Amino acid sequence: MNYPWVFDEMFRAAGSSLRQELQLNRVDPAIKFFWPDGETFQVSSDLTRLASECRRLDSGDTAGLFSFLHDARNKFSLSFDRLVSRNANSPLSWFAAAGLTNLPRLGLLRSMDSEIGRHFKNKRIRDAFGSYGMYLGGAPTDLPGIFSIIPFGEIEYGLWLPKGGMYSLIQAMQGTAERLGVEIVTGCPVKNIDTDSDRVTGITLQDGSFEPSQVVVSNVDVPTTMTRLVGASDIKRYRAPQMTPGVLTYYLAVDRELPELGHHSVFLPDDPGAMLTVN
Repeated sequence: MNYPWVFDEMFRAAGSSLRQELQLNRVDPAIKFFWPDGETFQVSSDLTRLASECRRLDSGDTAGLFSFLHDARNKFSLSFDRLVSRNANSPLSWFAAAGLTNLPRLGLLRSMDSEIGRHFKNKRIRDAFGSYGMYLGGAPTDLPGIFSIIPFGEIEYGLWLPKGGMYSLIQAMQGTAERLGVEIVTGCPVKNIDTDSDRVTGITLQDGSFEPSQVVVSNVDVPTTMTRLVGASDIKRYRAPQMTPGVLTYYLAVDRELPELGHHSVFLPDDPGAMLTVN
C-alpha cells in the first residue's frame, strides 16, 4: 500500500481511521534492484539507509538525493493540490488547473529521465528511479518530469502491507460502508450509464433493470467508460486518447527460500531504454 494517508482520510470521513481498521506492517526496503553484473540498489523510506545506498553508488555523494527529495516534495504538493484532487478532462483544463507559472516547477518542460538526471550522476540510480515510469506504461525518456513524484511518494510515505494481505483493505472498506447503511450488490453487470442533457440519471443493468441515481462512479478506465457505457450522444463528442500498454503478469512459485530477494525485486538490463522501446 502506498500513500496510507489517503485511506486514513477516507476512513476518518466515515467516522473511523486507518489505524482502527487495519494493522499495517512497513515493507522496507520497498524495492531491491538488480543488474546483470550483480550490482544492487535498495530503495528505502529510511533516509539514513537510502543515503548510504546512494553514497555507495554515486561516488560518496548524497547531495543529489536530498536535492531530489526537496524538488520532488514541491512537485508532489503542487500535484495533489492542483491536479490529483481536481477533475481535468482536457489538456486546456489540465494546464489551467496546474497554473502556467507552475509548469517549470512541475517539470513539465523536461522528461522524467532528465528531471531525475538533474540530481543524480550515477546511471543506475537514474535507471532505478526512472523505472517507476513503467507503472504508467511509459518510458522515463517519454514521460513528463512531473512523474518523478512516483519514487518520491514511496520514499516519503513508505510501503505498507496490511495484516491479512491487501484484501483486508477491501474488507475494511466494505465493513465501514455497510455500517453507514450502504448496500453493496455484486454479480450484476452494468450495461449502460444513462444520461439526459449531460446529466447522469442512473444505470441500466444487464438484466434490463434501471437504478436511478444522480451520481455514478465508474472505476473502469475513462475510454472504456465513455465508449461502452455512456449514451450515444456522449460517445460522438468523446475522442478516446491513446492508451498506454497494459501489463502481462505471471505468478510463479519456487520450492525454496530466496533470502537475497526482497518483497519487490526488479531486474534491470544495462540499457533499460532498449527494453522500453516499442518497435
